[in-house]
Amino acid sequence: MKRYLYILLALVVLIVIYNKLSNNVKKTTAQKETHSNTSALNELTNSPEIQRGEEQKKLFSDTPSGKSLSKIMELYSDLDAPDSENGKIAHAEIQKLYDAPNQAFEEIKKSVPSLPKEKEMPKQFFLQLSALLNVEKPEKLNFLDKTFKETLSTGSNSTNYQTRRTPVIVFETYCRVAEDKDLCGKLLNESINSAPKDIQIPLINVYKTLNPDGAKELAKKMGINTY
Repeated sequence: MKRYLYILLALVVLIVIYNKLSNNVKKTTAQKETHSNTSALNELTNSPEIQRGEEQKKLFSDTPSGKSLSKIMELYSDLDAPDSENGKIAHAEIQKLYDAPNQAFEEIKKSVPSLPKEKEMPKQFFLQLSALLNVEKPEKLNFLDKTFKETLSTGSNSTNYQTRRTPVIVFETYCRVAEDKDLCGKLLNESINSAPKDIQIPLINVYKTLNPDGAKELAKKMGINTY
């Protein structure tokens, strides 16, 4: 009888040990699966594509115009192919900006000047686009005046070609909106002394289209012998 009790006791002990081992295996497996799922999620979240998307979202506000600007920047390289699928999407977003000019202009004023240098060409495009929106002329001129001075300062201290080109594009845009050689001459004379020669020359070339004599006189004053 005692022998049977010992056997029964041994069986109980074996069952308890088995259950503990089984639970440990299940727990370890669950932990591995959780870790694996977490790693996969982190890998997906930290992928370059998603990171770029998140960074781009932060450049603009969550307004309809902000979303349109973000989409246009994403498809910027397709703007020259308006009949392509992406080109049609990009140009449709531009039309949305034209349809809500005041909101679009405010979004450009708020977000575009602070775009990083990696986005310099879309930045140039958006600044030119601001001049085409149906908003009051003085608003455009005030914004472009301020932006010209800022980009001239930034461009003068940069070695990036596009960054140095931006103030020239902004000045040309300003003059196109102003349609006034005196206003353009005033803005240029206020700021050109601080610019290096490789920026001064194209600025004077822009001014020359409006005021050839004024451009020649300014070039002589600046010691630029290209006229």
